[in-house]
Amino acid sequence: MKIDGIHTITTIQEYLDFINFDCPVFNGFTIGRLENSAKGIPQKMPPYRKRFYKIMLILSGEINMRNNKNEAHLQTNTLFFSGEGHIQSWESITPMSGYVIYFTSDFYSVLHKKINFILISLFSPQMPL
Repeated sequence: MKIDGIHTITTIQEYLDFINFDCPVFNGFTIGRLENSAKGIPQKMPPYRKRFYKIMLILSGEINMRNNKNEAHLQTNTLFFSGEGHIQSWESITPMSGYVIYFTSDFYSVLHKKINFILISLFSPQMPL
Protein backbone atom coordinates (compact mmCIF):
# COMPACT_ATOMS: atom_id res chain seq x y z
CA MET A 1 0.00 0.00 0.00
CA LYS A 2 1.24 3.52 -0.79
CA ILE A 3 0.44 6.66 1.17
CA ASP A 4 1.73 9.95 -0.24
CA GLY A 5 3.63 7.91 -2.84
CA ILE A 6 5.64 6.07 -0.17
CA HIS A 7 5.30 2.31 0.29
CA THR A 8 3.70 1.54 3.67
CA ILE A 9 4.58 -1.75 5.35
CA THR A 10 1.83 -2.66 7.77
CA THR A 11 3.11 -5.84 9.42
CA ILE A 12 6.46 -7.05 10.70
CA GLN A 13 6.14 -10.21 8.59
CA GLU A 14 5.57 -8.15 5.44
CA TYR A 15 8.75 -6.20 6.18
CA LEU A 16 10.80 -9.32 6.93
CA ASP A 17 9.59 -10.91 3.68
CA PHE A 18 10.41 -7.72 1.78
CA ILE A 19 14.02 -7.67 3.02
CA ASN A 20 14.51 -11.49 2.91
CA PHE A 21 15.08 -11.80 6.65
CA ASP A 22 14.00 -15.20 7.98
CA CYS A 23 12.95 -14.54 11.55
CA PRO A 24 9.81 -15.87 13.33
CA VAL A 25 7.23 -13.35 14.55
CA PHE A 26 5.28 -14.12 17.74
CA ASN A 27 2.22 -12.01 18.56
CA GLY A 28 3.65 -8.79 17.16
CA PHE A 29 7.22 -9.29 18.39
CA THR A 30 10.45 -10.61 16.91
CA ILE A 31 14.14 -10.45 17.71
CA GLY A 32 16.94 -11.41 15.36
CA ARG A 33 20.68 -11.23 14.83
CA LEU A 34 21.86 -8.61 12.36
CA GLU A 35 24.53 -10.97 11.02
CA ASN A 36 21.80 -13.47 10.07
CA SER A 37 19.91 -10.79 8.20
CA ALA A 38 22.95 -9.81 6.14
CA LYS A 39 22.69 -12.99 4.05
CA GLY A 40 19.65 -11.79 2.13
CA ILE A 41 18.98 -8.15 2.89
CA PRO A 42 19.46 -5.68 0.04
CA GLN A 43 22.30 -3.20 0.42
CA LYS A 44 19.98 -0.25 -0.23
CA MET A 45 16.42 0.16 0.97
CA PRO A 46 14.18 2.71 -0.77
CA PRO A 47 11.98 4.97 1.41
CA TYR A 48 9.16 3.18 3.22
CA ARG A 49 6.80 3.87 6.09
CA LYS A 50 6.35 1.21 8.74
CA ARG A 51 3.54 0.50 11.19
CA PHE A 52 5.69 -0.99 13.97
CA TYR A 53 8.64 -0.15 16.21
CA LYS A 54 12.31 -1.02 15.77
CA ILE A 55 15.22 -1.20 18.21
CA MET A 56 18.61 -2.02 16.74
CA LEU A 57 21.85 -2.62 18.66
CA ILE A 58 24.84 -2.47 16.33
CA LEU A 59 27.85 -4.23 17.87
CA SER A 60 29.95 -3.88 14.71
CA GLY A 61 29.47 -2.61 11.17
CA GLU A 62 28.05 0.55 9.62
CA ILE A 63 24.85 1.75 7.99
CA ASN A 64 23.58 5.11 6.76
CA MET A 65 20.04 5.47 8.09
CA ARG A 66 17.46 8.05 7.08
CA ASN A 67 14.57 8.46 9.49
CA ASN A 68 12.00 11.02 8.31
CA LYS A 69 14.21 13.98 7.33
CA ASN A 70 17.07 13.07 9.67
CA GLU A 71 20.14 11.27 8.41
CA ALA A 72 22.61 9.40 10.61
CA HIS A 73 25.69 7.28 10.16
CA LEU A 74 25.22 4.38 12.58
CA GLN A 75 28.25 2.33 13.53
CA THR A 76 29.75 0.05 16.17
CA ASN A 77 28.20 0.31 19.65
CA THR A 78 25.10 2.22 18.56
CA LEU A 79 21.58 1.75 19.89
CA PHE A 80 18.90 2.96 17.44
CA PHE A 81 15.19 3.43 18.18
CA SER A 82 12.45 4.10 15.63
CA GLY A 83 8.72 4.52 16.18
CA GLU A 84 5.85 3.51 13.97
CA GLY A 85 4.81 5.74 11.10
CA HIS A 86 8.34 6.98 10.45
CA ILE A 87 9.61 7.12 6.89
CA GLN A 88 12.92 5.28 6.63
CA SER A 89 15.51 4.27 4.08
CA TRP A 90 19.02 2.95 4.52
CA GLU A 91 22.24 1.97 2.82
CA SER A 92 24.51 -0.66 4.30
CA ILE A 93 28.19 0.34 4.40
CA THR A 94 29.79 -2.72 6.03
CA PRO A 95 28.21 -5.95 7.30
CA MET A 96 26.74 -5.56 10.77
CA SER A 97 26.54 -7.75 13.83
CA GLY A 98 24.20 -7.16 16.72
CA TYR A 99 20.49 -7.47 17.37
CA VAL A 100 17.26 -6.04 16.03
CA ILE A 101 13.87 -6.09 17.71
CA TYR A 102 10.60 -5.31 15.96
CA PHE A 103 7.30 -4.98 17.83
CA THR A 104 3.81 -3.62 17.21
CA SER A 105 1.85 -1.08 19.22
CA ASP A 106 -0.50 -3.91 20.26
CA PHE A 107 2.45 -5.85 21.69
CA TYR A 108 3.68 -2.73 23.52
CA SER A 109 0.20 -2.02 24.89
CA VAL A 110 -0.20 -5.53 26.32
CA LEU A 111 3.33 -5.50 27.75
CA HIS A 112 2.83 -2.02 29.25
CA LYS A 113 -0.40 -3.08 30.97
CA LYS A 114 1.25 -6.21 32.40
CA ILE A 115 4.26 -4.26 33.69
CA ASN A 116 2.01 -1.63 35.31
CA PHE A 117 -0.07 -4.38 36.94
CA ILE A 118 3.06 -6.08 38.30
CA LEU A 119 4.47 -2.77 39.60
CA ILE A 120 1.15 -1.81 41.22
CA SER A 121 0.93 -5.26 42.80
CA LEU A 122 4.50 -5.14 44.07
CA PHE A 123 4.44 -1.62 45.46
CA SER A 124 0.86 -1.38 46.68
CA PRO A 125 0.60 -0.22 50.32
CA GLN A 126 -1.90 -3.04 50.92
CA MET A 127 0.65 -5.69 49.94
CA PRO A 128 2.46 -7.19 52.97
CA LEU A 129 6.19 -7.44 52.45
